[in-house]
Amino acid sequence: MKRTAPTPEALHQALALARLVAARRDRPDAAADGSAGSSAVGSARSAADESAGSSTAGSARSSSAQSDAPGSAQQAATSAAHDDRPTTSAAGDDPAPRQSPTRREIASACRVVLDALAARHPGGDVELRVPPFAAVQAGSGERGAHTRGTPPNIVETDAETLFALATGLTTWNQAKRDHRLSASGPHSDLANWLPLPT
Repeated sequence: MKRTAPTPEALHQALALARLVAARRDRPDAAADGSAGSSAVGSARSAADESAGSSTAGSARSSSAQSDAPGSAQQAATSAAHDDRPTTSAAGDDPAPRQSPTRREIASACRVVLDALAARHPGGDVELRVPPFAAVQAGSGERGAHTRGTPPNIVETDAETLFALATGLTTWNQAKRDHRLSASGPHSDLANWLPLPT
């Protein structure tokens, strides 16, 4: 199935959240920095709130267009922004700031990053897996598009490592040395694909 490239805004927001998640893994004391967490996590919600103020006709046209687009990760990010509201404080007046992204927000950011990689490197010779959130096939090497069965090149990693690679917080070789990813196949080296441009 052809992947849809994320919009620049969706990719920017996903990479902002990716930097936060990756930094927390490598620097546990980052949890004390509530302002950075609130800014990154809240960016997707802000965009969703702005879009909610558009006209009814514009919303109908947008919904129709999005329904025709395959595998839109942007919809998942927007849905997460609306459905995942912050909890209220003990007093019940103001929302309590939430410093950590939710599982749903991480999954949405994973799909956006993978869609961006697939759009920049079309094909199906490599399958990039980020369990349990998403997987994508992209092109690499001489064969280009793989059409049947499992591709000959498999890369698997976790969301935090994907985010660190996509944002340049770690390199492909460093992640392999640290056993944070597995790569098999003659064209499974994706060092030239990363990081993603911002």
